[in-house]
Amino acid sequence: SSAGADIRRVDANIWTGANNGTSWNDAFFGPNGLQSALAVSSSGDQIWCAEGIYTPTNGTSRAVSLVLKNGVEVYGGFNGTESSLDQRPAFGVAPSVLSGDLAGNDGTGSITENSYHVVKGTSTNASAVLDGFTVSGGNANSGGNNNKGAGILCISNSSPTIRNCRFVGNR
Repeated sequence: SSAGADIRRVDANIWTGANNGTSWNDAFFGPNGLQSALAVSSSGDQIWCAEGIYTPTNGTSRAVSLVLKNGVEVYGGFNGTESSLDQRPAFGVAPSVLSGDLAGNDGTGSITENSYHVVKGTSTNASAVLDGFTVSGGNANSGGNNNKGAGILCISNSSPTIRNCRFVGNR
């Protein structure tokens, strides 16, 4: 990490605080909190996500994805009280889910509105890290690049680092 690196905290289950990621009490909040943290992150930063469900957008555009960035490490699986990365519980204890289910209705069998790609890596290298997430609900059912990579689409010579992740229920 660089000297100017930040830790940005995100909690999908809170709706109070400064919404700036500087602490768990002021975490970027709501299901789109991760998208907000990614937007302001730069190389050397870490993003810590508490247990919860995160979506690429609060809108209905299926083309919106969570886009990895070179030099930014995104970690899931926090309880929302940790002060260091090594305090994070074992994978699966506090599940952080990246979901393409934009309408929250996959349980009814409806997937037509789901994101084409939940996560995207475009020209990312190994310094773009995704660690500790379940990725689900992507529905790549259109033409072009929208017919592959429902959970994660890596294009333009991308090779992000993916660790401790499960990809389930993507089509």
